[in-house]
Amino acid sequence: MHRLSAVPDDFEAVIRILSEAEGGRKTPPFNGIRWDFSYAQDEASNHLYMIWPDFFSSSGDSMPTDSPLPIGVELSARMTILNDEMREQIHRARIEAGLEFYCHEGPKRVAIGRVTRITGLHDVRKSVPQSPLAPEGGHGERRQGHLQMTIQAKPSPYRWRTAVRRHLPWFLIDLGFADKGPDCERVGGTHAWYNHDDANSACYHCKVVRPGRLWEEQSQI
Repeated sequence: MHRLSAVPDDFEAVIRILSEAEGGRKTPPFNGIRWDFSYAQDEASNHLYMIWPDFFSSSGDSMPTDSPLPIGVELSARMTILNDEMREQIHRARIEAGLEFYCHEGPKRVAIGRVTRITGLHDVRKSVPQSPLAPEGGHGERRQGHLQMTIQAKPSPYRWRTAVRRHLPWFLIDLGFADKGPDCERVGGTHAWYNHDDANSACYHCKVVRPGRLWEEQSQI
């Protein structure tokens, strides 16, 4: 069985990607996308967690990373929690079959999901030679409570603004409240790219837009 990563998953879920008419994406994502996760019952909260999906087919094989995922239908996914401390102290007590959740790209809710079964959530996770959602052959290591790549991606210091914008009405966002930062890299952070218009990539956390499909390259890191 082909898997996107050798890292054991914590639970399985069905996820439906929202259409543009539902407030979701304009274009379909690809497998390996790194969405933020929130609990449906925490709708009024700004707590977002790094729990990433690996979509798989009926055969159990991971879906290809170069084909768009279908929108509007339920897709099966293996879910991996990145932060070990939160995995043990928060998610083990909360995640169970039937739990509903949302997937986010910055402030935008782009998919809804439901846990179907628990897999390795309550197991002791051993260090493995790969990071979550890195293609087989990548190199990763355990560091500071996370499973990460050897080359570390430093989170953007503007990330909190993205979380705040999620809860603001659009007229306040248009007025510049919790606006995006000027440039993540200038303050020592890493861009988090998304598909801006199929030809250019924009950062969730800052105002930088660059040519090329950088979001595809980033999903393979």
